[in-house]
Amino acid sequence: MVSSRPKRPYRAGLSSRVTLGITLAGLLLASAVGVGAVAVQQDENDVRGRALEAAAVVTERVDIRGGYNVRVRFTTATGREVVALLADFPRDPGLRPGEALHVRYDPERPDRTLWDAREPLDFSGSRNAMAGLSAVLAIAAITFFAYVRLRQP
Repeated sequence: MVSSRPKRPYRAGLSSRVTLGITLAGLLLASAVGVGAVAVQQDENDVRGRALEAAAVVTERVDIRGGYNVRVRFTTATGREVVALLADFPRDPGLRPGEALHVRYDPERPDRTLWDAREPLDFSGSRNAMAGLSAVLAIAAITFFAYVRLRQP
């Protein structure tokens, strides 16, 4: 017996479910990056809030992809000598081993050492970019689904 149901014509392109999945994955990724940037900023601001200042000496330049960090040695207020890596170091090409600088360190964990910048890190540009990207993805998804809905018979 032959089926009496008419066959649906094959439509080229992505289905609306696949497109919705891609859109939601993009929104999730943008949100995760934005939340991560805010978390890093908040953590460093917390450390800076309770940090103590110390004079340090650069002991080593550590080359990384696209730049370098510096390893420093300093003495805490309690007299403990600490060697730490400044991962948030502003890229000053003139700094060499043996040069002095000021750092800020967490008294509870002196290995958490930051470049002595009074101004906290500002991720507002990346946070705003992620919010804008999320808005663009949402508008694109709404437009796509409205277009698909209008084309359906």
